[in-house]
Amino acid sequence: MKYYQELTLIPDAEISLNFLWSKVYPQIHLALVETKTPENHSKMGVTFPKYQNTPERKTLGNKLRIFSPDTNNLQNLNLTKWLHTLDDYVHLTSIKEVPDNIKTHASFYRIQKRKTNAQKAYNTAQRLGIPYEKALAHLQGRDEKQPQAPFIHMKSLSSKHSYRLMIGKKITNLNDPQSKEFNTYGLSSKASLPLF
Repeated sequence: MKYYQELTLIPDAEISLNFLWSKVYPQIHLALVETKTPENHSKMGVTFPKYQNTPERKTLGNKLRIFSPDTNNLQNLNLTKWLHTLDDYVHLTSIKEVPDNIKTHASFYRIQKRKTNAQKAYNTAQRLGIPYEKALAHLQGRDEKQPQAPFIHMKSLSSKHSYRLMIGKKITNLNDPQSKEFNTYGLSSKASLPLF
């Protein structure tokens, strides 16, 4: 990825960073949906340079960089149009070239919420045609711990359901050329992007 644009979210005393993410990221998602490939992928990916996921602090930070192999994709994305109602709270840079001396790369990916044992038992009972209680008894004692990571509150435009878009991060040592396809959130567990 050779080019990027950077967004900086600017919270204040009345508007929190989490609230801003819940307004900004759906717009980015919609912009990526508008520019997706016929295979429902995006050619552009995102990083969160100030991401933290420690027991003490879980945050995406206040910055997002969106990367593209060329300037045309970023121009067509037209983030200014999508974020115009949030001008007071979002600073958007012009399109810039990625510096040459980047040593660290990372993948930012979506973390799916795990099913509870009760949900797994129901599905198993349906699939195997056994009583729910028997399927549940088989799962007793299994860990139901949910993943913990920074997230953004989102709302589906089609179903109107609210959900958490949980985001994980994996550091890599090099720019992984095997995949440059991202989902329409700009996330990928296979593609890595410059981290600076």
